Amino acid sequence: MDAPAKNARMAWVAIALAVVAALAGIALILMFLLEVPTNGPYYFGTTNDILGGLSFLMLPVLVVYLTRPIANSLGTQLALWIVVAALLLAALSSFLLAAELLSYNESTAITIVGFLTQAAWLIWVCRTYREASAMPQATARLGELVGAGYGVAIGLIGIAALLPSMSVSQLVIGAPGVLLFALAWAATPVWYVLLARYLRAARISTAAR
Repeated sequence: MDAPAKNARMAWVAIALAVVAALAGIALILMFLLEVPTNGPYYFGTTNDILGGLSFLMLPVLVVYLTRPIANSLGTQLALWIVVAALLLAALSSFLLAAELLSYNESTAITIVGFLTQAAWLIWVCRTYREASAMPQATARLGELVGAGYGVAIGLIGIAALLPSMSVSQLVIGAPGVLLFALAWAATPVWYVLLARYLRAARISTAAR
């Protein structure tokens, strides 16, 4: 298969990821609005777990495709497969949570690792393509911002979790973290759409070398 055909196929993967990520976000919002106040049953919560797992399961396809042209050292090649493994593990934990075979705390810990590896990958791959002038500035910049948003948000939420529950310090640190995470999550489908547009027009097999 030639490069344009491969790019077109990967563009559809990006579009599918955008749809899945958007639906997962909607399910999460509905869970908090309709199910959390009544303490369940968590049908929308389970839907979010399944869609989140599907997103983690699909993402490695794009990760491998975008990373291989710029993985020019043994270290970057090793990092690629670490990212893939972390994403697949996060997918598995989401599915096991949905099936009630894994506790919420255990699944959350694994999912956090998945988000952090995704964040690091986004920052690195978008910056690399941008510096090589191989990706549109808007697409690359948004990818970097999404990655940074996830990373900073998880850091803030993690610090807040160590503070006294509902204390002023916890709210001051945790609330911006939650807001930043929500913004990064909302921007993720947008980045996938921009990526799909880029893939349809680019020759990714050679552009970033």
